[in-house]
Amino acid sequence: MSRNIVNTVAWEKALTQKVIDGVNGVVTLDFNRFRYFDIPITKKILANNSKYANRDIVANKLFEAIMENQDYSDPTKYDLFITARLHFRFCDSNGLLPLTKDPALKEIEFYKSRQRRGEIIDSTLTQRISGLKNLLKIMEVEYQKWMPNFSFSGKSQSKPTAAYSDNDLRKLLALLHEIFKQLHQQFISSPQFHIDAGHKKQTMVINLADKNLSVRAGITKLMCCATFLLSFYTWCNSSILFQLKRPEKLRDQISPWYKMSAFKRRAFKNISVELGDNQQLEIPKYARDFFTDLIDISTLIDPSSDALLFQYINSGKPKPITGHILNDFIRNWLSKNFPLVDDSGQKLIPVIRRFRVTGSYLTLARGREIEAALLLDNTPEVIKRSYSSGNPLENNLMNRDTCLILEQTVRDGNGVEAAKKVVKDTYKIEVLTYESYLNSSTPPIKSANGSYCKGNNAQKNRKFTRRANSHGLIGDGVKLACAELKQCWECSSQVLVESVTDIWCILSYRENLEESHYLHIDKNHHSDNFAEIIESIDKKLKKINPKVLRQAQRKLDEDGRHPLWPDAASEL
Repeated sequence: MSRNIVNTVAWEKALTQKVIDGVNGVVTLDFNRFRYFDIPITKKILANNSKYANRDIVANKLFEAIMENQDYSDPTKYDLFITARLHFRFCDSNGLLPLTKDPALKEIEFYKSRQRRGEIIDSTLTQRISGLKNLLKIMEVEYQKWMPNFSFSGKSQSKPTAAYSDNDLRKLLALLHEIFKQLHQQFISSPQFHIDAGHKKQTMVINLADKNLSVRAGITKLMCCATFLLSFYTWCNSSILFQLKRPEKLRDQISPWYKMSAFKRRAFKNISVELGDNQQLEIPKYARDFFTDLIDISTLIDPSSDALLFQYINSGKPKPITGHILNDFIRNWLSKNFPLVDDSGQKLIPVIRRFRVTGSYLTLARGREIEAALLLDNTPEVIKRSYSSGNPLENNLMNRDTCLILEQTVRDGNGVEAAKKVVKDTYKIEVLTYESYLNSSTPPIKSANGSYCKGNNAQKNRKFTRRANSHGLIGDGVKLACAELKQCWECSSQVLVESVTDIWCILSYRENLEESHYLHIDKNHHSDNFAEIIESIDKKLKKINPKVLRQAQRKLDEDGRHPLWPDAASEL
């Protein structure tokens, strides 16, 4: 095929089509490019700076095979286009005829040699060969007659995504929350001003880490922070986050509860993403406050009823957040202005997949394999393969501690606990890494008085939980804290959660204490026992969101006391 033919044919707009790629970006697939050698970009074709290859029939057939197939999703069409571009460029650079036997086999050998040299990993090799087979199939090339069966090593060279360490997570979330908070306050104070400003005008300011930065495209940066934060709170992957429609609060719930749906492409099913207290600890108060702010921001950007949750402003109009936008935010702004370093000394940046893996890792630490599978919407086998490797640095520290303890146990023969103490004293380790990891991944335990305990008295916890279970006062799987309820309100391990059900339990407990005066000798006797506790409860209830407190009080008035505190005869 001669390369001396100049571009004398007209560019056809009918051979172009826009699709959404795998990171939610809108891209234009121009099949005119296959009519020219080396698949030049559209700009070169329009500038007559390309060589015509006289393969219009092939380009048209390729367009029909990919774009007119209703079974293919946009990301699949995009992947096939990229595969075709790689194949045609390989053929053009080697003087070969595309979509025939010898060029296809030579391209595969080219990829295999690159894999042997370490330039690509085995999973990439498998992906390239699989993509080439699909391309030949849709172009009706009977490759099965001459394509050999290749034996691959699979994905032995792929590295599982590492979870964030507890310390890394704190640094990242603190930074993202602070940026979100500052930009949110400025945006809601004058939303239309920032919407009309465009992406080049500096309309916002960040005061953080001894820096005073003027910010352009503040709405974009605000929504990028929000995307990463919600990925941490929900464990959703990016494709799901990009599809989320702005939710409405469900009106039949006492507590704030939001539900969103999205289509999971590879599993070909719809999944639900939920955010609310639901009598659980997974969504703390600051997360609910963040989500409320996010809904307000999203509504100001696009008030339409069917709007996407994550959008930014481009030329005065709302556009969906994409993976390209997130990468640009990290590379060109966040990493330059607020560089972070992880525990191993490497650059620390927010990655949606790492947030997802971290959530799975923390759930698996509590022995909840099925729960992790449900929350990630994957099978337990996928969880084990892709979401259970943890953080490499923390894993190494745990292995170090284990080796030191085993060595000390063998040397002294005094048992594991004694060896732990020696290792702690010798290496000045306040808490061994594995113990610290378990503590950080274990949620606070619910106390019978409605509060929670972040302390660790396993024996008392188990005893009190068994007792409550035997009386049918709690459901299966619920764990209660110790029974030292009088000391609880002055204990530093106590945690209060702003959920209506928990505050209802606290109010029931308080009312029970007040009503127990008839069990005492006189008023002074009752005051000596419970006055300080009631006063402490009242002080802490003043810090609770007034709306939640009113709803809990209404529940107490209408439904009566919590089952744990039915009357004054309950054991205190």
